[in-house]
Amino acid sequence: MSPYPNLTSLPFHTIESGILIDIVLALVSSPNELSIVDKNYIFHVLGPGGMPKGPLWDGRRLSPNRVQIPSAISIRDLELHHQLRKPWNKAFSSGPLSDYDQILVSSAGELLRHLEDTCSASPDKIAHIDISKWISYFSFDFMGALVFGENFDVMKFRDQNQLIDKLNSAMRLIALVQHAPWIGGVIRLIQFGRKESHPLGEFTLRLAQRRAAQVSKQNDFFYHLLQAIDPEQQTSPLPYLVANVSVITVAGSDTASSAMTNAIYYLLCNPLYFSRLQEEIDRSSPLSEVNAIDLKILATLPLLNAIINETLRLQPPVPSGLQRAPAEKSGAKRLPSMQNSAVLIPPYVYHRDPRYFFPNPNIFWPERWLPDLKYEGEFRLDRSAFLPFSSGPANCVGKALALQELRVIVSLMKFLRIEWVLSKEPGIFNPNRMPPTAYVIGLG
Repeated sequence: MSPYPNLTSLPFHTIESGILIDIVLALVSSPNELSIVDKNYIFHVLGPGGMPKGPLWDGRRLSPNRVQIPSAISIRDLELHHQLRKPWNKAFSSGPLSDYDQILVSSAGELLRHLEDTCSASPDKIAHIDISKWISYFSFDFMGALVFGENFDVMKFRDQNQLIDKLNSAMRLIALVQHAPWIGGVIRLIQFGRKESHPLGEFTLRLAQRRAAQVSKQNDFFYHLLQAIDPEQQTSPLPYLVANVSVITVAGSDTASSAMTNAIYYLLCNPLYFSRLQEEIDRSSPLSEVNAIDLKILATLPLLNAIINETLRLQPPVPSGLQRAPAEKSGAKRLPSMQNSAVLIPPYVYHRDPRYFFPNPNIFWPERWLPDLKYEGEFRLDRSAFLPFSSGPANCVGKALALQELRVIVSLMKFLRIEWVLSKEPGIFNPNRMPPTAYVIGLG
């Protein structure tokens, strides 16, 4: 729940170091990076005909493995990205999504069973847990079932193989190196000839190879991605499959778990919304068990979706990493000329900018998203500045599935009574500054 000071701080952009170039509110955040806070330029940077991904993506590629076909997420060449993205778009179209929904509900049911068992094992039917950790367990298990057709059993064995720790370790290194991409080249050079640079990479590689040799009992992502590959363009689909399913396993579990944890955090900070949400779910879709969840109904619930949107507004999964770089015949012609520079679009800053979200841009206020809101006074809700899943042809291809995942997990809270453990010492915990690490849950 970091406030992301400095680079992603709105005052830092607009007051302390803001410079007006043409009509672009921007900040030269380093000798070779321009951070833009003007919605009129989002399209020229991220939209069709915009810029290719920036150099930080070179820093994110740490593996020494010289795979000929890169993942669709990390590729910087616009034309190659367009070709590699096509199978992804098909694998996340409406038909495959209905198959993924079944996997999602099943994984969510397993999460609820584990939490209920944890409560039942206690004499008072109450358990102290770290809900963020359990959400991470669920997210990783769900991605295993979704991508490879097999459960990682992280929830069952409490991550005894430390997959989550390995994921976090890998992400910390990437988060550091991406800001100095040349370091990534040094790491790859040092590791040349070795195996994968991290055990997590070896783990997903083995799973991909094993899944490629099997006939799945369910239509998972691996199946749909394989079906979407054009055989005339790929002599062998395995390199493409391995590169892409490994990436989505990490990207899908890490960002989704943070968004789900943040949603629960804000609900606990605002118990009135928690009560109203439970009433809305009971009124629209009275549930006796998880398998009875109707995802189509959840998608229509105004308050549920307002809470999710407000969570994503205040805490976007990627707060500042939407980096692009000028290229010939790209949107760079609409921006100040900065040769060999990168352009940054920081969602965290846009989402708290009073020009686009007003009033209370820094406050959790889901009502701003309700269609029947009647507010007397100045009001702004600019959806063109809402970027939780990026924008344009390189946006999050799994957006629809991620929203379904958020709806299901947040709606699960109706089955539980949940609150956090506060320190008895005054001043130790302030819910506006930092999240709790321990929660109390009970059977609902």
